[in-house]
Parts: sequence; C-alpha cells; structure tokens
Amino acid sequence: MAHARPSFTIGIEEEYWLVDRQTRDLVPDMPPGLVAACDKIAVGMVSPEFIRSQIEVGTPVGANIKETAEHLFALRRLVSDAVTNYGMAIISASTHPFAEWADQRHTDKERYNVLEQALQGVVRRLLICGMHVHVGIEDEDSRIDLMNQVLYFLPHLLALSTSSPYWHSADTGLKSYRTAVWRSLPRTGMPDEFDGWRDFERHAQVLIDAGVIEDATRLWWDIRPSVRYPTLEMRSTVATSLAVISALRSGTRQIAVPTRRRSVAAAAAASVQKGSKVRLYHSGRGPPPEKGVLISTGMMGCSGTNSDSNPSASAFLARVTMSMVSSVRKIVSPIFMV
Repeated sequence: MAHARPSFTIGIEEEYWLVDRQTRDLVPDMPPGLVAACDKIAVGMVSPEFIRSQIEVGTPVGANIKETAEHLFALRRLVSDAVTNYGMAIISASTHPFAEWADQRHTDKERYNVLEQALQGVVRRLLICGMHVHVGIEDEDSRIDLMNQVLYFLPHLLALSTSSPYWHSADTGLKSYRTAVWRSLPRTGMPDEFDGWRDFERHAQVLIDAGVIEDATRLWWDIRPSVRYPTLEMRSTVATSLAVISALRSGTRQIAVPTRRRSVAAAAAASVQKGSKVRLYHSGRGPPPEKGVLISTGMMGCSGTNSDSNPSASAFLARVTMSMVSSVRKIVSPIFMV
C-alpha cells in the first residue's frame, strides 16, 4: 500500500547553559521570573530543563529549514536578551568546560524527581545539553521505516556536530564527551530495527508492563518515533540533524536499511573520538579500508544493491554530504551570546 508523501515539517528543541557573565560558571539556579518573562513574547516556547542552570526553547512548527532556522534564531535572541537582565548569558554547547556536576541540582518537577529517584548517580552527572529535531512524518509505518533507514547517517552527523572535548576542566581526548556521558544511561544509542509501528508499540508496551519504563518517552535512542507528535525525532547530534531532513526531502526511498548495525555503532564511536576528522567508509563503495584509518558503516544502496552499481544511490550520497555541510554552516553559530 502506497503512503502519502510526508509533510517533513520541522520543529526544534534546543538547550542552553545559563552562566554568570563575570565568572562564566554555571549559575546555581534559574531566576524565578525568567521563563515568565520569555512567555510574554513566545508563549509556551521556553521552559526549564533537568538541571537548574539549563533552559530550553522549542520552536513553532516550520514548513522548511529556512523558516525553522528563523524561528530558532529568534528564540535564541529572546532568551539571550532576557537573561542579560539578570547578569547572565547563555552558552550553547554540549558540555560546560569546567563546571562540576556534583555542584548542580535538578529542577523540582515530578518527571525529573522520578528520573532522579530511578537512576540516582547516573542521572545526577547528566551535565549535558543537546538539540532535538522533529521531522513531520504523518504515517506511523513510514515513520518507523525511515527511522530504520536513516541510522546509516547518524555517525556522519555526530562527527560534524561534536562540541564537547572538555569535562571538569580537563581535555578528555574525545570530541564528544557528551555522548560518553549520555551513553551511561539505559535505553540510549541506536534503536533496534522494527517491522512497523505495531512492532514498535509492542516493544514499548513490554517494557511498560514490566515496570522498566513509565511510557515510551523513556526510550532515549539517538533517533526515535515521537509518541507526543507525528514526528521522527533526531537526538544524536548537537545541531546537524537538519541535514537528514534535507536528505529525506531529496528522496525518501533512496537509502537501504543498514545491514551491519555493529559497524554503524563502531563508526559512531570513532566519531565521538575524532569528530570531523574521522574518515567514514561504507562497505558497499570503493576499495577496502586502510587499517586503522577508515571505519565501515555498513551497506549503502537501493533495493539491496550497492551504490557503485546504482548511480542514483551514489548521487544521493553526494547530495546528503553537501546537505550536511550546508546545514552545519547555517545552523551552527559560535556562541554566541556571552
């Protein structure tokens, strides 16, 4: 049965650190009137986050990348101007370079209290920020199908968006220490492959019935179907998930389900370590990789064929690469508001 083409509308959630303008350290608490002040201009688009020194924005639904970027930049400016009145600034980075997680307190909210009680010390060190991109895909089975397909590109996007080499005033040697912290939580990383929406629902329900999770929002995969909106939610990167949207718009059926998920996971690990300097290789294209240099990310192609024998797949891969670079330049701005 053919499905209608998705709308590919876009919504973005982005988190920022609140820092003291003089010390550049995280503030101990969010000013009580800050969210209310922002709410007067952008109703329901600014909210507290898990850590009290964090604040989050959520854009309106955008019809395309340009419109969504305009929404995001406006919200960034709104929050930046608002915190200035309190002697603060915002920083958009995956981790704070020298703040101590043990000094932080979580927001007193039922959802966060339950999370802290369940995960204890693991979640208390969650001193990280991120950017989540929702892509409108109305048909539920198509949402799962595209989630299965797009996994191949996650290591590439992670490599382009790494921004957290420092932790507790030390150079960790990694380009994305945020990922290392995030991976300490359960139900993170890449999702399993699902046959369709009902298969995903069965998986979530088993965990709910077993008392492992309260609802499917506790599945914190790098990419997941949203249970609140008719969207596919990209969660693995800081700012380049918009590249995937461009790729999907170019041809939603052009990429095949990755055949080697362990290889994709290995590529993601390499991206964490090397960031944009990593060299990614897919086993369906080109000569064998040089030992210690290239990481295989599995098969790429159309209908089971590799991209060397399918020009449309090769062209699609080129479009995706250019889309990634373009999105990084448009969306990632140096922060920016200090």
